[in-house]
Amino acid sequence: MHWLSDFPNDKTYAEIMEMMRDFNHTWTHEDLSVWETVEDCTLEQVADFIDDTRKHFESVTDGLVNAMRDVVSLAIGNRPDDEHAEDFDARLNRMQVMIQEWDNA
Repeated sequence: MHWLSDFPNDKTYAEIMEMMRDFNHTWTHEDLSVWETVEDCTLEQVADFIDDTRKHFESVTDGLVNAMRDVVSLAIGNRPDDEHAEDFDARLNRMQVMIQEWDNA
C-alpha cells in the first residue's frame, strides 16, 4: 500500500511483482494503480521501489529480532531470585514466542 493505491486482492506479492515486470502484460487501472508520487515512473521502477522497501523492512526487522535474542540471552543469565521472578519469566517467555514466530514466518 506504500507504492500502490490499488491492486488485485486475489494475487500474491510475487504474482503482483511479476505482473508489474512483465512487459507483455497488458495492465489497466483496474489491475494496478500507483500513488500519484510515482505515476510518472514505469511499473518496473515502481516494482524496484517496492522491492527496496521490502528489503529495508526485512533488514531492520532482522536487526531488531537479533537484538531481542541478545536481550533474552542476557536476561536468562540475570534472572531475579525474588518475588518478581514470575513476572520476569512471563515477559521473557513472551519475547521468546515473538522471536520464534518471526523465525517461523
